[in-house]
Amino acid sequence: MTLDPSLATDVESHRVMRQMYDNLVDVDLDTGDPIPGLATDWEASRNHREVTFELRDDVVFHDGTQLTAEVVVANVDRWATTPERVGPSALQHRLPLSFATVFGGFLGEPGCVFEEAVAEDEITVRLVFTAPVFGVVRALTDPAFAITSPDSWAASDAARGASGTLVALAGTGAYRLDNDEVPAGTVRLVRDRNATGSSAAGSSGSADAPNTDEDSSPDVVELVAASAAQERLIGLRTGQLDLFDTVDPGSLRALVQSGAQVLQRDPLSVLYLGFNLQHPVLSSLRVRRAVALSVNRSLLVEQTMLSGSSAAHHFIPPALAAAPEGMQRYDYNLAEAARELEVSGYDGEDLVFTYPVDASRPYLADPQRVFALISEDMASIGLRIVPDPVPWDDGYLAHVSRAGGSSSSSRAFHLLGRNCTYRDPLHVLTSIFDTASGEFGYTNPTVENRLARARTATDGTARQGLIDAITRSIATDLPALPLAFPISALATGPSVNYYPISPVLDEHFARVQLSS
Repeated sequence: MTLDPSLATDVESHRVMRQMYDNLVDVDLDTGDPIPGLATDWEASRNHREVTFELRDDVVFHDGTQLTAEVVVANVDRWATTPERVGPSALQHRLPLSFATVFGGFLGEPGCVFEEAVAEDEITVRLVFTAPVFGVVRALTDPAFAITSPDSWAASDAARGASGTLVALAGTGAYRLDNDEVPAGTVRLVRDRNATGSSAAGSSGSADAPNTDEDSSPDVVELVAASAAQERLIGLRTGQLDLFDTVDPGSLRALVQSGAQVLQRDPLSVLYLGFNLQHPVLSSLRVRRAVALSVNRSLLVEQTMLSGSSAAHHFIPPALAAAPEGMQRYDYNLAEAARELEVSGYDGEDLVFTYPVDASRPYLADPQRVFALISEDMASIGLRIVPDPVPWDDGYLAHVSRAGGSSSSSRAFHLLGRNCTYRDPLHVLTSIFDTASGEFGYTNPTVENRLARARTATDGTARQGLIDAITRSIATDLPALPLAFPISALATGPSVNYYPISPVLDEHFARVQLSS
């Protein structure tokens, strides 16, 4: 976990950061549309190459720094120059970072369309691009673009890479980090009732919130790592937990019988099976096709996911885009899978399948069960699967972000997914298939060109056409197999009257209402 917005890619890091930091633009819980945050208003130029933001003039960071246009410019410059700050090697084994996927790279890199940020006056900031950036305001709701105090950056940078060290930057949000003398695996947040940021007031942002003049949000929140479903159930029943996330089907009946409330999010995530195209066996498209045809997605969804989840044949959740016409599909067909494998040249080699343990994510509530079902499917056509369980906190993301796997294995397959941080189908594709990622060892110049063109397209129809073409190319090349669009849910105990559920996980604890 990291609390540096410019480097965070994991949903649990984002969950914590949303409590402490604010963005220029917030998200409406009901519509998902951008609404004022630290910026009260914004205006795009006619050519879409500039966006000007007007800031609130009454915001102070937790360290006493005043929010000004110069502070915002410093933040944007910090995001844009991340490789210079952390070193290019530090980015080699990470998932693609949001700045690069939104703007086509970091400042000075080929394809980057960000030019500069300018402070027009004390509360006016102008972002300038070399080409139009479609939906840049919506993109700025991503937690990667949280605004933090420059005076707090040095301590965070100094602690980067230190084992077990979690350092927060100074934000404007409702909570501060207070991790003194907390047990391992616990993050403690303490409410700052004097905070002045956009999320600090505790407003619900949703028509579903009960009407009340009393702020009953929690003063102290402890987030505890509890990877086992049974452990989470017992914690909720005994009052040790007020709520827990990532409800799996095996827990649902017990939760309903105990009177717990289960809150489901709209499906805005995708689970996929990644292929290592640098692997001598997986470099064969026929082997990858055999695997794709062998996986029974419908059974996988039925046995490991909540009702309402659906099998996926492309990577963009249905709420954002439908599968394009003419796209290659790999429906479950064991006979065809066996034929593909027979002509592929596969000769019984061991194939390492990496999957996470000691963790649940909104797109993967039960990793072990998902691994077991998929590996059984692959074994049924004659593939020799070697399990490679890796604890999430032991660097799982770094482990699967390079095409060769870890130094002790040559990974063939891995499980991973993405939860949408904002509603944009292109960002789903760029966050998975950005060429800077070594996750799949996959390159396709045509896909790269279309991603770049879609990023700067101002015509919605043309942009969707490019997205459809990219989707068809990825389905044909098959660097990864989309598995499902999972429904994610959390369970609350009797102490929680209201929780601000959000498909993009923009769930602020200052909006939670507890019983008295």
